Amino acid sequence: MSMVGYILGLGDRHPSNIMLHRVTGKVLHIDFGDCFEVTQTRERFPEKIPFRLTRMLINAMEVTGIEGSYRFTCESVMHVLHKHRDSVMAVLEAFVYDPLLNWRL
Repeated sequence: MSMVGYILGLGDRHPSNIMLHRVTGKVLHIDFGDCFEVTQTRERFPEKIPFRLTRMLINAMEVTGIEGSYRFTCESVMHVLHKHRDSVMAVLEAFVYDPLLNWRL
């Protein structure tokens, strides 16, 4: 999810917006209010990093940390996204004209 979040410009990633299943270890991101690099241009607390990878998240990984399946998966995802960049861009272009993009509760 880190690589896809990076491509989408997903911000506001902190432990309260990342859910971890205690049994399976599956990760689910929630709260997508700050996406498409909105967080980089906001006045208060702009995002300075491409994605959040804290010690707490690294400690939740296997003994190899970021050098194991995390790194392999990140590299694989970036390769697939690059290989299919035209399809990815076609899907993302739909959001450029989405009237609900700036909708808030």
